Amino acid sequence: MRDLAFSPAGDYIASASDDRTVRLWQVETRAVVQTFRGHEDDIPSVVFAEGGETLITASYDRTVRLWNRESGAEVSQLPKHPAQVWAVSYASDSGAIATGGNDGIVRVWAIR
Repeated sequence: MRDLAFSPAGDYIASASDDRTVRLWQVETRAVVQTFRGHEDDIPSVVFAEGGETLITASYDRTVRLWNRESGAEVSQLPKHPAQVWAVSYASDSGAIATGGNDGIVRVWAIR
């Protein structure tokens, strides 16, 4: 496991992994309820967005993907980065996504 994130309501935990997946755990039952697949390399960072309905993942495959929490489907992808993406953050007030990677550059994206 590389990263963990609680949903805003605290009822789910997302775990990002070196096996190229993100797992969604239900806190109450401690069970995996969804597995997100699609990245082609390790996933070092995950955050919840849009009130917990969306997961955002950053990967060494140079992509940042947005996922529907309930269905597990990929709903969007930011433009491919020129370097590995190591971290992702979400600003709930503005809907902006910040990313950082091994090129030392912080990028900010508006998704609303």
